[in-house]
Amino acid sequence: MRDTGAEDVAAGDGDVVHPGADKDRAQVEEDGAEEQHCSVAEALPEEVLLQVLALLPDEALRRGGAVRNVCRRWRRLSGCPSLWRCRRVRCASCARAADLDAFLGTVAVAPELDELELIVGPDDLPADTLDQILQGCARVRRARLALLDWRAGGAAAVVRHYSAFAETLELRVEQRGRRDGCLPGEYQRRLADIHQAVAASTTLRALRVTGRFPSTSPLTLGDLVRGCPSLEELDVERADNGAQLVAAITAIRPLRGLVLPYRHAVVDKAVLDQVAAACPGLRSLGTDYVDGAALLGHLPELRRLRLWFSYQRPDAGFLAALRAGGRGRWGEPAGVLARLEELRLEMDDDLELPLAVLGACSQLRALHLHGDWLPRQLAHLLRAAPASVTRLRLSGGDLQQLDAERALREALPLLPALRSVHAARSATAPPALLWERKRPATLLEPCYVS
Repeated sequence: MRDTGAEDVAAGDGDVVHPGADKDRAQVEEDGAEEQHCSVAEALPEEVLLQVLALLPDEALRRGGAVRNVCRRWRRLSGCPSLWRCRRVRCASCARAADLDAFLGTVAVAPELDELELIVGPDDLPADTLDQILQGCARVRRARLALLDWRAGGAAAVVRHYSAFAETLELRVEQRGRRDGCLPGEYQRRLADIHQAVAASTTLRALRVTGRFPSTSPLTLGDLVRGCPSLEELDVERADNGAQLVAAITAIRPLRGLVLPYRHAVVDKAVLDQVAAACPGLRSLGTDYVDGAALLGHLPELRRLRLWFSYQRPDAGFLAALRAGGRGRWGEPAGVLARLEELRLEMDDDLELPLAVLGACSQLRALHLHGDWLPRQLAHLLRAAPASVTRLRLSGGDLQQLDAERALREALPLLPALRSVHAARSATAPPALLWERKRPATLLEPCYVS
């Protein structure tokens, strides 16, 4: 018989060492570390664990992500509404497999979202893809839907699903390609389905329409107008037939926020008169110079105003009334401007009207100036701005020029309430902090933002 004693005795110390002991010890240590790690994770209260999970990106929380593969508890917590309530999801194209898979993986898990953006291509959606889209999260606070061809199959179903509980809906509608296979009656039915889908939302408070919104039929347009009982704000800035939509909606219900079409003098006077009569409580308005001059005197509750330049200009009497001021009586535009809190001016090279508007504002808090000539106009505009301005935003032109910086420094003594200045390359780009008042002083300190 073979003697194995020599293998069991360690040389020199007399301790018994079994074969493979080092390997077993390493395995035990690894198992112990894993057990300790799991026990620490399990010991965390759900509130703390949710705060940790909230720091993770969407890729880790969505279907097939790393978090859902840890344990049942983590899988359950990954579907907690508080994790998704402030998150956004975007699908740039349903035709791209990667974008679509990521989108479907998110909406399949998230019970609600802050913002959802979906671009539906001009082709009909496959049945299985449409089913997965319609089974996703429907509780979206802000839905941004783009239909590259409103005649595509499934377009109305997507609008109905994601606008059902939305508070804000941005709907971009286009008409691309040729569809010779459908009869005109089929197009009319799909058109009615889109209008009824928007009208079915009982929570919708703000509607923004861009593109060729299909509203050629009075019957289908009536479906949209009679729906949306909570609608308060309408934005048709980029809608081809926005004036028609404004006339139809304001004929039935008043609005608290309105942005008219971004065209120059295309809104009929009858529509403007209807808006003035039906919406005396309007608090937010976006329009061009001419239409704004016609409406301002009839909106005593207006607090936020956006004016963009038009090729036509208001008459000299309007400018004279602004320069003369007013006591806020009905029909006096200067009185309405004196109570404004937010003002956004989009200007060309003519500053006659912007300077008159700024001169009539006395309680302004937020001021946004935009224009291609802004660097060399800034000094004149800031000298005309009221001393009550606390937030200033600049966009357009090359704001790195010395003229813009010099104008800011010279305007500081004239704007004692100013707290921050933000700048952006365009009116829609996210602004970056340019200056910020760090202490009660007469100078602003530069603040770097990556």
